[in-house]
Amino acid sequence: CITNLDRENGYNSSLQLPDATLNFAKKHPLMEDRAEARPLLLTKGINFTRLAVDRVSSLDQRSYNMLFIGT
Repeated sequence: CITNLDRENGYNSSLQLPDATLNFAKKHPLMEDRAEARPLLLTKGINFTRLAVDRVSSLDQRSYNMLFIGT
């Protein structure tokens, strides 16, 4: 998914993204899909090593907290 920030940085297609970005997505498959209104992870034995939180605005100007958890 190419965001406005990506476009501002000159990326108009995922084919133009840096290898490091694509390799990150490939190496962290649990972060691939968007969140649904249900539990995302039901697998035992996974240790999360990274946590990031961001506040974003939706198209209707509502604010949401985004939680990114990585292994």
